[in-house]
Amino acid sequence: MAEIKSTLDLVMERTKGMVMTPEEKERQRQTNIQAKARGLLLRFLDSQISLAEIKKEIQALAESDRGPTAVKMIRLMFQESPLVADGADLIIMLGEILDCDLTSPARQLQDISNRVQTETLAGYGQVRQDILDNLAQAGISGSAVDPWVEDDQRWLTAVKDLTDFYSSQVIAVKKQIDKLVENPV
Repeated sequence: MAEIKSTLDLVMERTKGMVMTPEEKERQRQTNIQAKARGLLLRFLDSQISLAEIKKEIQALAESDRGPTAVKMIRLMFQESPLVADGADLIIMLGEILDCDLTSPARQLQDISNRVQTETLAGYGQVRQDILDNLAQAGISGSAVDPWVEDDQRWLTAVKDLTDFYSSQVIAVKKQIDKLVENPV
């Protein structure tokens, strides 16, 4: 009677002599670094992981993967959400892993974030009050009136103007960080 082989046995027989080329190994390494950086950043943005936990996870990586993972996280952050609340602290911590001082550009980014938040709140309040004033002139008023500011064209224009104004400043800080990361002092 013939021996019945499992699928695993068949796969193992056929792949016995197969080996990854150095290029394939490097591609796989880069894919793993990208996935690790994205995963850590998204967990951070979702408040599912602290800075200390990120640092611990990056330090647990192979030494040759720590720097590239930190650099990838910084670059992904600028793609995803450069003005995140604790973004400056994340950049400073990643700079420590890279052994370069990113404190100054990180603080610049935090200042931009604070100004955007302040101006956004002020603009929102102003548009909301304008809507309430217009409604009051039309005879609609009272404590139950709560205008939907998010769809108002004035608000949408104000948000676009803020974004346009501050995006060039964010790009300048990103370039500064890229230069420091590429050429640490």
